[in-house]
Amino acid sequence: MMLATSVLSLLLTTGEADSTAEAKWRWYVACERPFSTRIVVALEGTWVFDATVPVCRVPEAQRTAQAERKVLRFWFRGNPAQFDAEAPSAPGSKIEGSVWQAGGETTGIVFGVSLQSSGRIILNTLHVADSDRRSQHPVAKGLVVSTTRFQGKRP
Repeated sequence: MMLATSVLSLLLTTGEADSTAEAKWRWYVACERPFSTRIVVALEGTWVFDATVPVCRVPEAQRTAQAERKVLRFWFRGNPAQFDAEAPSAPGSKIEGSVWQAGGETTGIVFGVSLQSSGRIILNTLHVADSDRRSQHPVAKGLVVSTTRFQGKRP
């Protein structure tokens, strides 16, 4: 009980529990000044996923359940063992990828990226997309996720 009270107190003092808290970046929500970012997933230098998605900086009250549940999917052929040492080595297997918004920040968006093969999750990670610059992160051997600076009309 004391821990819950401390967490609530911390949230109230930092403003995170306040619906008027500072606006955060979200994807697939409507706003006055829409931006976009390009998400690229590359395997050994070859793009296996490329999408430009709409992003907006909005107050917490403008979050939508539809945007929160949105998942972008892609497929490619590869070896599951490249991403998960416990997965069986099976070159040429169909691998399904997913990208979703895992969180919104005042400075960018946190995207979740996962891969699965034969119903087994072989990679589950996060990519932080910075609104003011290109972000690139190697997330597994030979696999890189990158996002562009958020493009749009800045105030």
